[in-house]
Amino acid sequence: MQHYDVIIIGAGLAGASLGYLLQKQGKTTFIIERADLNKKDKLCGGLLTKRSFKLFRKNFDQNNILPFRKFQNFTVKTRRAATTIRHDFYSISRKQLDDYLVSLYPEAGGTIFSPIKTYSLNLHKRIVTTEGGTPFSYDTLIGADGIHSKLRTILTGRSQRKNFALETQLPTNTSAELVIHFLDDLKGYAWHIPNNEHLMLGLGDVSEKTNLRPRFDQFLATQNCHSKNLRGAFLPTGNDIFLGKGNVFLIGDAAGLASPIFGEGIYYAFVSSIALAKALDPKTSSFNSETSCHANHNSESASHNHAAKTYRALMLPYINRLKREHHLKKFIFNAKLNQFVFRNYHLSLIKPFVDRFVAKYL
Repeated sequence: MQHYDVIIIGAGLAGASLGYLLQKQGKTTFIIERADLNKKDKLCGGLLTKRSFKLFRKNFDQNNILPFRKFQNFTVKTRRAATTIRHDFYSISRKQLDDYLVSLYPEAGGTIFSPIKTYSLNLHKRIVTTEGGTPFSYDTLIGADGIHSKLRTILTGRSQRKNFALETQLPTNTSAELVIHFLDDLKGYAWHIPNNEHLMLGLGDVSEKTNLRPRFDQFLATQNCHSKNLRGAFLPTGNDIFLGKGNVFLIGDAAGLASPIFGEGIYYAFVSSIALAKALDPKTSSFNSETSCHANHNSESASHNHAAKTYRALMLPYINRLKREHHLKKFIFNAKLNQFVFRNYHLSLIKPFVDRFVAKYL
């Protein structure tokens, strides 16, 4: 039976990022991916905040290979106001971003098994068996299998809480603006995000509603377009976080890591993959891949406990941030408050407050 230091379930943004980082550490890893990577195209506006962009460039794209579209401001629209706020964002096709990160992993020596529709797990014996009946053993197992994480359900006995979003794409143009729409009858927002390939129009709700189609059609009508290639997806609520248990760790959407207000998951995919890579690094952890196969059960448990504590400690500031965002939701999506704030954004008491909020949470 072939043995790996780490097996990762899911070759999305978080899984591919972590696999790449672990390969650079010298670990033996492989990734199991359910979807056909040539066809995989996750619903996502493809918008990176400044903090996401900096993490990506520093850890995965130091040569500036990917062609991001930069925005130096964005417009917030409510029923009675339109306010332009200065803040940097970067947009790109989500498939282009995912494909690039997936390409880094085999370049670093990793192997992806895709598409693997089914697999079985024996967590006690630490064995993953693919649909062809081939077993693989591991020291550490990672769940990067998204919002519907099978691994998370096995560990917790339930699926995580979810929000819902709808999106469509249209041909883009160079003059298109980046716009966020706060709608009076929605606890969420709609987006108008141009990238170098398409104009992404979407709508998300943070109250766990799923019947958004009528409201989305109304929004599209205000944009003088109709729903084409309409897609829907569930998103983490950001307040149902689970990082793993024992030698099994979760990252990205599988861990429930996303902004409760904005639904931003890209940043937390990067943050959690970088944090877990540090926690599993022999330089910063007692985990040692060269001896773990021969270590006794107690020392293996101790090494994984140390890695788990390190991972949780590194993630704690971000989890606390998500908790604060969750408490702020009722204010952010209060229609009357939005109308007042953005109609009076120019006032000396309001503009600094809004700008500080944007700088802190975006």
